[in-house]
Amino acid sequence: MNFIFINLINLFWSIYNFLFIIIKKYKNDQKIQFEIDDNNNCEKNVINKFADLSPQEIKRICTENAYNYANLSLNIHSNLNIGNMIRSSNLCGCKKFIIFGRRQYDKRSAVGSSNYIEVERINGVKNGITNFTTELKKEDYILDENIFIKFIEDNNYLPIFVEQDYSSIIANEENLLNIIDDSIKINKMPLFIYGNEHFGIPQNILDTRNRFTNSYTIELNQMGAVKSFNVSNTLSIITYKTMEAFNKIKLQ
Repeated sequence: MNFIFINLINLFWSIYNFLFIIIKKYKNDQKIQFEIDDNNNCEKNVINKFADLSPQEIKRICTENAYNYANLSLNIHSNLNIGNMIRSSNLCGCKKFIIFGRRQYDKRSAVGSSNYIEVERINGVKNGITNFTTELKKEDYILDENIFIKFIEDNNYLPIFVEQDYSSIIANEENLLNIIDDSIKINKMPLFIYGNEHFGIPQNILDTRNRFTNSYTIELNQMGAVKSFNVSNTLSIITYKTMEAFNKIKLQ
């Protein structure tokens, strides 16, 4: 009797695991297909003067007209913020958008803008995990500071950490103009680095600041009661201010 009971338990457990894997795969396939369909549906969500151009041509024009700066998102949770951030980056003349950490993201909120800006994905997770369909452990959320440092140095970036910190300066016109001017003098591309929606930039990444000869930490001035802006809103504001600063330099 015990033998039959144990076999039944093993059978039910096997069926449960089999169904769990099938459902997971189905959901993942549906999400990938949705991203493909969504990307195709949004592919020509463009202004009138670009309506008759191919996505490749539009991207080329956007890249040629873009200003010399980039945005980077430290990504773990793959939420809708990143799509919004890509959209704002494209609208504000950003040359490149980098996803550092978990390379997957939800494209729906990008509404096709990822077709018109260079998007680079860097697997910067400490334990090198690539299968995010499994249950994640605490260590799976840790970003690798050594990969981060190497990426900054290899690509000749001037790192600008967007974080509320005792050492930060306000992201106003004067400071952004100084940062851009500094980047031109030292021949480096400004790279604005944005952290997680809830926890900001991880401490181990913030601690890399003393590894760079030149770096900045900036934040937005604010009022009200809550602690901070939403991360995609923060990027939109700072990226718009950066575009305005580049416009001013261009007119000088």
